[in-house]
Amino acid sequence: EGAKKLLGEKRKSCEEIVEWGDTQGKILNMALLRKVDKIVFYRQDNQYFNEMLNRLIKEKIETEVI
Repeated sequence: EGAKKLLGEKRKSCEEIVEWGDTQGKILNMALLRKVDKIVFYRQDNQYFNEMLNRLIKEKIETEVI
């Protein structure tokens, strides 16, 4: 809700997505198909999260972690 409110104030659209399974692949595919400007994540302290961020950065998709 906090991220949605902040983005709404800047007149940006926001979608909240909860996924299970191959999350990295799904996030990457959605970002590429929808040609998103940026993906915002809530920080998680695990190796999987860091791997996902690195993969998105390699694909030149802008990310922000809050």
